[in-house]
Amino acid sequence: MKTVKFAFIGCGKIAYCHADVIKHLGHTVEAVVARPGSVNIDGFAEKYAVGKKIYGVEGFLKYWGKSDNVIDCILVCTPWDVTEGVLRQLLPLGVPVMSEKPAVLSSAGLEYLKEKYETRNLFVAYNRRFYDFVPYLKELMDSETCVCADILSAEPCEMSMKSQGEKVCEYMLYFYTSHVIDLMCYLFGDVEVKNAVSIAKGRKDSWVCELYSAKRKCPIQLKILMDCPQNSYFKIFLEKKVVEMCPFEKMVMYNDLERKENQGKATYVPVAETEWHTEDTFKPGFLNQMNYFIENFVYEKNSSLEHVEQLEKVTLFCDTLIRLRRPYG
Repeated sequence: MKTVKFAFIGCGKIAYCHADVIKHLGHTVEAVVARPGSVNIDGFAEKYAVGKKIYGVEGFLKYWGKSDNVIDCILVCTPWDVTEGVLRQLLPLGVPVMSEKPAVLSSAGLEYLKEKYETRNLFVAYNRRFYDFVPYLKELMDSETCVCADILSAEPCEMSMKSQGEKVCEYMLYFYTSHVIDLMCYLFGDVEVKNAVSIAKGRKDSWVCELYSAKRKCPIQLKILMDCPQNSYFKIFLEKKVVEMCPFEKMVMYNDLERKENQGKATYVPVAETEWHTEDTFKPGFLNQMNYFIENFVYEKNSSLEHVEQLEKVTLFCDTLIRLRRPYG
């Protein structure tokens, strides 16, 4: 297969994670775009042998029209609060665009993209669905009855505010929780909010939600807790097994209980049938995700709106919880 030539918009930490995978797969980064005065662009360009260093998206659009443009696709790794605006500038180019999340910060923003531009070329990088064991989990859920599920999204709000700015506190659902919501919707299909309670503490909002999956015909409890000292997890209770992802990069399947005695006291311990760990040579899920993007969006020229519809489900879910938010103060 031909070598794919990428342009990167942004060159921060996450861009390095993607570029490592691209280099491993034998593809190249031909251009990198950064804001004027960027301290990252020279180091990034040197490490990945990038031929074109461009300042500002406007500069990239000028380069796009030149005869020496060789770009096959674009990878957007911009700060979370400018990505939506960057996509408005790039989607009219008509080439495959892979975007870090969040791509949008409301369903209204997504509707604008759908109305104004061709969005079949847009792929949003929710990497957890590309963990090695997730296809097996999905097949298992298709073959066995789902009784219920328990999901925790433990949000590192304080850490995010320090690294991303205080404004991110208001958008944690889109910035962070959307990772978890995407995987939930991928595994459970359309999810209905039966009941949701918001818990306000200062500027931080947490939620406890009762949900229902029509596809799996089962209830789901989703807890979104700010600064909770706990790994996020999925627990999926099947008719004869329990599947746990905690942390998300590890999946354990339990199929029995074992009785143990110690000094006359009996306890019951779950028995693990199988344990998987996702590949971690690169950032988890990134290798499978990049292969998927190249195969389906660059080589095959994606013609489906499936990924945009999935993004719409995630964004609408976030919007629904925002509407239930209690005022703080």
